[in-house]
Amino acid sequence: KELRGIRSSEMINFENIDFDSIDHKQFEGICFELIWRNDFKNVEWRGSTDDQGRDIEAIHEIENPITGNIYEKWHFECKKYTKAVPKTDLIDKIAWADANKPDALVFLLSSHLSNQTKDWLSKIDNQKSYKIYVIEGTQLKKLIFKLPDLIGRYFNIGGLGFLKSLMNNWLLYNSEPSTGTLKNLLKSVEFEYASDSELLYLLSASLIAKNRIFESDEGVQNLNFDMVMKEFSKRVGNKSKKIITNDEQVSITGITEHHFYYRNKEYYFCISNFMILNGDNFHSGLHCVMGDGEWWSGFKNVEFADTGFEFLLFENSNFETRMRKIKSEAMNYLRELEKKKISFTK
Repeated sequence: KELRGIRSSEMINFENIDFDSIDHKQFEGICFELIWRNDFKNVEWRGSTDDQGRDIEAIHEIENPITGNIYEKWHFECKKYTKAVPKTDLIDKIAWADANKPDALVFLLSSHLSNQTKDWLSKIDNQKSYKIYVIEGTQLKKLIFKLPDLIGRYFNIGGLGFLKSLMNNWLLYNSEPSTGTLKNLLKSVEFEYASDSELLYLLSASLIAKNRIFESDEGVQNLNFDMVMKEFSKRVGNKSKKIITNDEQVSITGITEHHFYYRNKEYYFCISNFMILNGDNFHSGLHCVMGDGEWWSGFKNVEFADTGFEFLLFENSNFETRMRKIKSEAMNYLRELEKKKISFTK
C-alpha cells in the first residue's frame, strides 16, 4: 500500500500512521484538519473538557439550485483508544446529541467498536432525529493516507515534525534555527509532504541565514536551495494576483538582501519583516520578493522589466501564507511597497 508517484526512498505506508505515537490532543488535531480539508465550513475545535458532547463541530453545505443551499450542523467526537471502544464511552455523547439536535454525529476512532457497541448503535440509529456515523481506525487511516503532508507533520515523516517545532519557536520566541539545522533539513525534508507554511518557513529561514556573516555560521554559503525551490516553483505555478493589495497599508523593516543559485541561475532576494494594516486589523510576518538575473544590481536605478516570485508568511497560529509569480517589473513593485511604509502605533 505505497503512495503512487513517490520514489522508493520516500514511500509512505499505513505503518507510518501510528496513532499510538501521538497523544489525544494531536489525534484531535489531525481529525480537525481532516474535516477542514474535506470542505466542511465553520470548523470549530472546542478543545475543552466541557465540550458538551463533541470535540469538533462544523457546517456541511449541500448545494441545491432550486431551493437554495442547505446547511447541516455536524458534530464530531474523537476517540483515541488502543483497544475496542466500549458502549459506556458513547452513551453520554449520544445524550448530548439528543439535547443539541445536530443533523449528524460522527465518531472518529483510532481503533474500533466492540461488537456489543456496534449492535447497540444499529438498534438506536433509526430512533434518532440525526444520523450516526462511525469512522473506525482502518477507514480513518485511508482518509489520512490521501493527505501525505498530514502524515509527515503529525507522525514526523521526512523531518516535518521537527520543522513544525521550529516554526512554533519562531512564533513564540522569535528564534532562528542554526545554519547546521537548516542544512540538515534542506537535505532531509521530503518537501512534497510539507504544507505551504512549512515550505515557506524553511525557505524564509534559509534566505535569512544567507545574510549571516559571523563565525559560528561558517558554511552558510553552501545552503542548497534546489529541492525547496523546485517545490515552491511548482506550487506557485502561474498565480499572479497581487498579494498585497492597494488598500492595505504596509510597513516593511529589517530588509535582508542576498543571492543564491537554483538550476545554474542566480536569484536575488529581498526578505523583511512586515506589518499590514487592513481596516482595524494588524497582521505581521515575513515578506519576500525574489527575482532571477541581474535585475538586483543598481537597486535604486533599475528601470527594465523583470520577473520573480513573492510570498508572505504570517506570524500567527495558523501560519497563513500567500504566494504568487510576478510576471514583470518585480523591482518596481518592490520599490512601490517601500514607498508605502508607515509608522504603526497601537
